[in-house]
Amino acid sequence: MERSKIIRALIVGVMSAIAVVSTHQLNLHTWVLFMAWVSFFLFGKAPKQILLSFTQIVIGIGIGVLLMVKSKFLSGVVGAAGLPIAVVLVIAVFMYLAPKLKPLNTIPIYFFGLIIFFGTHPELTFSEIGLIILTVITGFSFAWTTSKLEGILVHSSDHN
Repeated sequence: MERSKIIRALIVGVMSAIAVVSTHQLNLHTWVLFMAWVSFFLFGKAPKQILLSFTQIVIGIGIGVLLMVKSKFLSGVVGAAGLPIAVVLVIAVFMYLAPKLKPLNTIPIYFFGLIIFFGTHPELTFSEIGLIILTVITGFSFAWTTSKLEGILVHSSDHN
C-alpha cells in the first residue's frame, strides 16, 4: 500500500514538473493548465465527462467574451455602469438557463471558464482566446496522462 502511494506521488510530481516547464517554455499560463487538470479529477475522468467538462469551460470562456463585448457596448451608452449591468444581465440569464442544459449543467465548471478568461486578461482576438483554449486542452491532456500512468504503474507495483 505504501509503495503505491509513493508511486502516485512521484507520478504527480514528475508530471507537474513537466507541465510547469512546458508552459513556461511555451509562454502559456501555468495556472490555466492546472485549472483544467483539477477539472479532470473533480468532475470526471471518463471520456464523456472530459468532453462535457471541456465544453463547459470553453462556454464559460465564451461567456467571459460576451460579458466584455456587452460591457463595451453598454459603456458607450451608460458609461462606467456598462460593466456591472452586463455582468448582471449575462450571469442572470446564464444562471437561469444553465440548469436546463442537461448534461451541460454543472455550473462550477462554467465558472472555471470565467475565472480562466478574466484571470488571463486576454485581448479579444481569436489567437489569444485560442491560446487559452489550447492551454486548457493541454491541462486535460496532462491530467489524463497522469491518471493513465498512475493506473498502469500502481497496478503493476501491486502485482509485484
